[in-house]
Amino acid sequence: MTPQEQAVSIGESLKCKVHPIVFKVQSGGVEEEVAGYIRNPDLATKLRLVDLINNGSAIVGSSNALESLLIKDYSDKRIVDKHIEENEKFWIGACYAMLGMIEVAYPDLKKK
Repeated sequence: MTPQEQAVSIGESLKCKVHPIVFKVQSGGVEEEVAGYIRNPDLATKLRLVDLINNGSAIVGSSNALESLLIKDYSDKRIVDKHIEENEKFWIGACYAMLGMIEVAYPDLKKK
């Protein structure tokens, strides 16, 4: 099942809209796809994120949003267990993937 199909299945189960956060990591010379799942953000979360992005704190904003929206039971445990040092790269990867989603959804937010 693809991450997008999994997101639909999770959304049906939880009765909410779910988005996949997908990125690739290199480990031992092998590229691996990692997936996490987030709930659709409410307007207040979107506005906080827009403020942080416009103030030059895009990764902090992505991390804050990811922290509140991540569906831990369905996401890759290496993202969820971000406080383990070897898993930090997975949290950072998820933050960059989330930022990419935001930039696609709101292209006018890019700095001019």
